[in-house]
Amino acid sequence: MSKKTKRLVILLGVLAVLAAAYAALTLFNQKKAEQESKEAERTEKGILVQQMDKDQIQGFSYQHPHDEEYSDTTYIFSKKGDTWYYKDDLDFPVNETVLDTKLEDLSKVYAKRLLEESTENFKTYGLDDPALIISVTDGKNTVTYNIGNYNESTADYYMNVEGTDQVYTVDATLWVGFSMELYDMVEMDRFPEIQSDHITHMNIATKDQELDFTFEITGTHTDQQTQKVTNQGVWYIRDSSGAVVKANQSRTEALVSSIVGLSYVQEVDYDCPEEEYGKYGLDQPGAVITIDYTVDQVDPGSVEKVEIGENLNEIQYETDRVEKQMVISVGNPTEDFTFSDDYYIRTSDSSSIVTIDTALAETFLTLQRDTFVAPTADALNTEAPAAQ
Repeated sequence: MSKKTKRLVILLGVLAVLAAAYAALTLFNQKKAEQESKEAERTEKGILVQQMDKDQIQGFSYQHPHDEEYSDTTYIFSKKGDTWYYKDDLDFPVNETVLDTKLEDLSKVYAKRLLEESTENFKTYGLDDPALIISVTDGKNTVTYNIGNYNESTADYYMNVEGTDQVYTVDATLWVGFSMELYDMVEMDRFPEIQSDHITHMNIATKDQELDFTFEITGTHTDQQTQKVTNQGVWYIRDSSGAVVKANQSRTEALVSSIVGLSYVQEVDYDCPEEEYGKYGLDQPGAVITIDYTVDQVDPGSVEKVEIGENLNEIQYETDRVEKQMVISVGNPTEDFTFSDDYYIRTSDSSSIVTIDTALAETFLTLQRDTFVAPTADALNTEAPAAQ
């Protein structure tokens, strides 16, 4: 072998050694960075027990085996495409905002400390027969967390990852996050958007009396900033004699605002059949509110692009005024502890049973016609000016 060839072999050997050293150094630095990251994460949030890519999670389940409130139900949710479903009712409207919080909790599970690595004391910690069992899967791997007893002195729970012998102490994150009933996970129905100035007639029938209102449009008002056009007019009410008289405008407008601004407290049944209305008092409601109103809908045949300047176009269209009607029924006060201080209601455009605040419901149930009749001119001028 020539000297030149030997020198080349030696150089190649040196390069190989340097490359191996560089690879080893890179790996060392990478592991060191990962370790430092884990240490930082451990310092901030505790011990990272398990992690799973949140976007890759395909399903999860949870159950409280010994809690009567949950009736030993296993709640199972799975993902198909971009949509999440509840296994026992595929039509159930899952609230994906709430569900996203659950996925966040499951993507990285932390513990406060590793208590021991033995199954010997599982019974002492309640891990031989857990109070809460949570499973999560990404389609390839499934991790099950068993939550045992609560330690009152430290405000922690004992936890074990199924298939291991480690006993951890954890905070209440998983317990609170997965101590939810099915309807805590529902996408709640919403009251339809109705413009108060588009209501033309309103009838409220309670068990004591009937209030009948009519809105007479006298003109319109255009907001100079938003260019929004609203109807202006006068509210009338049918008095006890049957005559149509002017209503107390401020009280009537406040009543209308409380109706069109209805906010639901809780969803009880997203698809209630008519034969079950009775258990909510909605077969014989305490108040029935009927609203006639109009909506402006775009006439698809009138849509066109109009040139209004050089290289400037505008979409123009005509609207049709469509008449609609909404019926709101107010039923019984709720008795279930979960729905305390509410009243059951339903609307004619939905199959849902929802609840509203007690104070508002009782306002509807106790309306008095006379309080909405406008005072007479004589009544308004109770103190005549002194003669000059």
